[in-house]
Amino acid sequence: MTGIRRKISTGFLCLGTMLMFSGLVSFFELDRLGSSTRKLLEVSSQNMELSKRMLDAVQEQNTSLLQAIVLEHSAFDNDYTDALQEFESALAESLRIGGDRFELENIYRAKENYSHLVSNYFDDTQNTDIEWFVEMYKTAYTELTAAIKNYMVLSQSSLLSNAAYLRSNAYRAMMPGIITLCVAILMALIFYYLLDLYYTRPLIGIDKGLKGYIASKTPFRVKTEGRDEIDSIRENIETLISNCRK
Repeated sequence: MTGIRRKISTGFLCLGTMLMFSGLVSFFELDRLGSSTRKLLEVSSQNMELSKRMLDAVQEQNTSLLQAIVLEHSAFDNDYTDALQEFESALAESLRIGGDRFELENIYRAKENYSHLVSNYFDDTQNTDIEWFVEMYKTAYTELTAAIKNYMVLSQSSLLSNAAYLRSNAYRAMMPGIITLCVAILMALIFYYLLDLYYTRPLIGIDKGLKGYIASKTPFRVKTEGRDEIDSIRENIETLISNCRK
């Protein structure tokens, strides 16, 4: 015979386990989603910052170069070299954190062409400054800045696509917890039905049967489900009534 206390305790234990499992699943899924969100946002933010650093470095090189041309090369000093090193550092960092390799290769090629053109200009003193600036330098500089801006725009677009990806992932992260919660609710309904079937209804039936027997000597006939204390109470009442009749 399985006792009432054991049955009810087992039912509540199962419900508690399901609810705890639901909470744990939701917690771990949301934690995983949070980690992915932080990582994507960090990468996007770093790409934007590195794009700005590259663009600023190129503009600094351009300023140093124009000063050198206007002042007949006398101002072409470490400013250009420092800006070039800053540019290369930002480009290397972009490659390290996993930026779009195709766009970064475009930036690298444009940078090589730009640096090669500037280096050749200062090696060749026969260049005509205005012709060289208009026909060659301006084109190389525009191509380099355009490549950097394309990479910056791609980083912004990537952030938007990542936001859509995270939104869809949020629904997927919630589904295991929702499913587990639904199962727990279903189990609670089943548990309630079993309590009503095996305990509430039999107790109400026993109460009505006793009242009927006491009031009008109506035969005590009560049906119970299972073999537990409720059934034992019914049998004891029937035995008591039978002994009283004798």
